[in-house]
Amino acid sequence: MVTYGNSFWNTATDNRYKSIISVQEDAYEKLKDAINNSGINYYAYVQNGAVRMAVDDKDINRLTQITGTEKVNVQKSSKPYSPPDKNLIGNTAYKTIPKKTYFSADRDTALKMAEIMNNNGIKFSGRIYENGKATLTVSESDFEAVKDINRIVIEMRKQFVKQDTERSNDGNIIGNTPYAEIKNRHFFVSGLKPDNYFEIREFMENQSIPYSGLIRDNKVMFTVNKEDAAEFSRTLLSAHTRQLIVNNLKNENNLSDHQISRIQDVIDLAVASAGPFFLNSYYKADYSDTQLDYISERMRTFLSYSETERTLDKDGVYSALLDARNYCDTMIAIGGILEGKDYNQEQADAILDAFNSGLSETALDRLDNTFNPDDIKKYSELFLAGNSPQRGQT
Repeated sequence: MVTYGNSFWNTATDNRYKSIISVQEDAYEKLKDAINNSGINYYAYVQNGAVRMAVDDKDINRLTQITGTEKVNVQKSSKPYSPPDKNLIGNTAYKTIPKKTYFSADRDTALKMAEIMNNNGIKFSGRIYENGKATLTVSESDFEAVKDINRIVIEMRKQFVKQDTERSNDGNIIGNTPYAEIKNRHFFVSGLKPDNYFEIREFMENQSIPYSGLIRDNKVMFTVNKEDAAEFSRTLLSAHTRQLIVNNLKNENNLSDHQISRIQDVIDLAVASAGPFFLNSYYKADYSDTQLDYISERMRTFLSYSETERTLDKDGVYSALLDARNYCDTMIAIGGILEGKDYNQEQADAILDAFNSGLSETALDRLDNTFNPDDIKKYSELFLAGNSPQRGQT
């Protein structure tokens, strides 16, 4: 069977949120480039001279802008399909990716990125979360190319974001779907203030769940299909919690946008399994990228345990996290001692051990990279014993 489009999106998306559009094959050929360059996720196959395209319900209006007509044959997908709870995508096994780096984005953006990454031969693994976020794992050598692809996808979708924003600002109407298109309606007033909603609006409007809404009297009200109400509420709460975490890390810890992007997958994990202020105690603006990664590696493990298991320090996961933070703080404290001396990792660890044993910065500053780890250990022991060693004594 001849297929087109994004197979990663197709397998990662519940059929309840898909619509099927049929066009003649020759018409599709004329539109194919415009559709592929629009940033819209779709999957299509050829049947009896027609191309049947599955698209997100919320992208129907966007697609008709490309086709140039409102009169397209649109049907809801009738074939039951739901992705697995652990919604994984990718073209290679996670464990085979060397020097792992992580990139997080909203699900639609990440799935479009996955299609382009695959077409460009970039090996990756990914996971789509219920909160509407996704994390892509790639090797360090591919990370810059992935960031470039992210910028390309954002630029592709910018035309629709601008149009949606202009439509949403008309009479304080919000949402990704016209109110009239939501049939089996469920209404509710959220606990969000308008400013809270506008911080997460772009993310919410890119979700698969159709919704409409209204801002009035400093309140944000939503209309969704009844069958989507529970999932929409979870997604809204997750998005708001995530924004709280990001705001706290920026405002209280002074993390930069670059640092936030570096730990995005950890933020997504924390949304589901920790409070909005938890990460503040472990991430600092003066940490290097290497130190952020060092903390994050242990944080991912910590967050994979239940709250009870963390409290009981099962398998030492809490101790390991505290040790990682202390290690990074200490490395910052002795950064002046290490700077410019070209120590290797084993020498740096030996310096760290000596510092933790009580050796002063003045004493450590006398060392250089000609001292091997054993020399540094002996130097420390002699100095702490009250004997200031000379070069020949080590």
